[in-house]
Amino acid sequence: MAEKESPRKGLQTLMGECAFGNKTDKVKMSQSQPKKESEPRPLPPITDLKVTLATPDLLAEFRNYLKTLKKFEPLLDYLILCLQVFELPESDVDTKVRLMVEIYNQFLAPKSHNIALASQINRKALIAHCKDLEKKVTDKPDVSLLREGYNFLFQKIEQKHDLWRKVYKPTTTLAAILCSII
Repeated sequence: MAEKESPRKGLQTLMGECAFGNKTDKVKMSQSQPKKESEPRPLPPITDLKVTLATPDLLAEFRNYLKTLKKFEPLLDYLILCLQVFELPESDVDTKVRLMVEIYNQFLAPKSHNIALASQINRKALIAHCKDLEKKVTDKPDVSLLREGYNFLFQKIEQKHDLWRKVYKPTTTLAAILCSII
């Protein structure tokens, strides 16, 4: 007996099994079905700057806001690098030295962002110490020199964060809108 070709070949693949006449043809479904895109996770509530710095999604949204303002994104980057230094264990001296030299090169050197800190005396001491670390004059990073500038810039960025928190409206998906209606 000759097999009948189905005029609706595409329909067979969609349905999986089709009955044509007295014979049942089994068609294998494609193993690689398109995957559903995962829906974006809802952002946690915006409470304060520390929570925003600890939450990558919120941090990205806040960074986008700071890009619209002049000269505030480098201050955020300075805070993040300082936090990385503060969170390191005492024994991780090499990483602390590398990060402090990076702070100097990106934010305090003349051909960098050259950000202002609260006290010029503290700024000069920090610059001198970072230069010594870079030239390997000393191998003991003095993290306490970062603290005063960190606190000063944290206050400045926190003011911008408070403004952002008041005006921020997260993007909503169609699913979220439909759920709120029902």
